[in-house]
Amino acid sequence: MEKTGRLNSERVVQTDKPNKKIYSLTAKGGRAFMEWLDAAEEMLHVRGS
Repeated sequence: MEKTGRLNSERVVQTDKPNKKIYSLTAKGGRAFMEWLDAAEEMLHVRGS
């Protein structure tokens, strides 16, 4: 998802633990997530009818 511009990541170096990556949504990723939620909600309404 980073390649599509929907996520950013930051590598965090830790001395007493393995390094980790912290991911965050971009504005584009947030819009895509909301569209996905809307589509899922519509599917539930269609199935529940």
